[in-house]
Amino acid sequence: MKKVLITGFDPFGGEKINPAYEAVKLLPDEIGGAKIVKKEIPTVFQKGPDAVYEAIQENQPNFVLCIGQAGGRVRNARGTAKKRTTLVHL
Repeated sequence: MKKVLITGFDPFGGEKINPAYEAVKLLPDEIGGAKIVKKEIPTVFQKGPDAVYEAIQENQPNFVLCIGQAGGRVRNARGTAKKRTTLVHL
């Protein structure tokens, strides 16, 4: 069975929740025959990337999808995703 690691950030900036991880938590444990592994990532410099790396080492997923939000934005950031997105097949 393939595994997909999906991450979302913890709350920051005085917020009680982070919609990114709230959305991740709503996902089922299996989608299309792939096991979904959910991980909350800290929003602390360098701890976030370290937590993702550790989750990859622990779970050995086939794919990793990191979910985030851009709070305070008035306009849609569509079109800029290509500049920030890197797809890595593990």
